[in-house]
Amino acid sequence: MECWVYLTAAPASAGPPFSSTVSSDGFVLRISTTPNVRWVIPGVAEYPFGQTLSTNTWYHVAVCRVGTTVTGYVNGTQYTFSSTNRTTNASTTLQIGNDTSQSSFLPGYISNSRIVKGTAPYTANFTPSTTPLSYVSGTVLLTCQATTFVDTGGGLTVTAVGAPLISRSQSPFGYSPALLTCQPPYWLIVTGK
Repeated sequence: MECWVYLTAAPASAGPPFSSTVSSDGFVLRISTTPNVRWVIPGVAEYPFGQTLSTNTWYHVAVCRVGTTVTGYVNGTQYTFSSTNRTTNASTTLQIGNDTSQSSFLPGYISNSRIVKGTAPYTANFTPSTTPLSYVSGTVLLTCQATTFVDTGGGLTVTAVGAPLISRSQSPFGYSPALLTCQPPYWLIVTGK
């Protein structure tokens, strides 16, 4: 899974770009109050990326799993975590911009959220894309890049909660594709597969 994030402030609590269930078969890609990036298996373990994020700056954040090895990336720099044999529950609801308790918001913007299943797009350091992400083989979600809240990749249902905005005033690409403005109390819920 991957996305671009832009913090307008440090999260008041751990704000996730992605969050599924809070049980041990779920996951959270979290930006904590430091703010630093963590891959979290709720109730089991937290894996810090070792990268602190500044406000008012775009960052490309990604997590890939190959076998039991989970690897995180910030702006293409690789952080390898301890191996994990945990699986995630594919039937849980995914939230973008908030956690499943609906109390930990990501203050800022999220752009080009993509989840790919079956292949790892990144296995070593890389240079993040300078253009919007596209559908690749195995894409199950591609959102926060259109003029409405839709999944342009895998046909999932994306539901806005509250009144999140689609902004063209910020962009990780130097021009203005649409992206989610994640100011509390707004976020997206993704369902369907």
